[in-house]
Amino acid sequence: MTKKPPAPSDVADKFMLRMPEGMRDRIAAKAEKNHRSMNAEIVARLEESLGADEKYTVQQIKGLLDADATEAIVKEIQRAAELAIARVAEERQATVFIRNEGLRRRGQKEPKD
Repeated sequence: MTKKPPAPSDVADKFMLRMPEGMRDRIAAKAEKNHRSMNAEIVARLEESLGADEKYTVQQIKGLLDADATEAIVKEIQRAAELAIARVAEERQATVFIRNEGLRRRGQKEPKD
């Protein structure tokens, strides 16, 4: 006679857990809302939490690996900001010139800026 293989729940790691008062009921409500057992709800939430930590670590590593690219991007942003500031300054000068030219033509004095 062949022996049946053990069920996954028979070989899974088990861990006794103490929860603060009311947490069990909150987990049960969330599990019901998500159509899962309490165990599946807890495991899903742990997986989500642990996965978020791992993704953050990957992002940190990518940030370190792309340090040169990041530096280039920062320099490009600084250059774009400097160009924008220069453009605004030129537009202001043009506006002041046009205003002053209009005042001059009407015989009015130019205000000191």
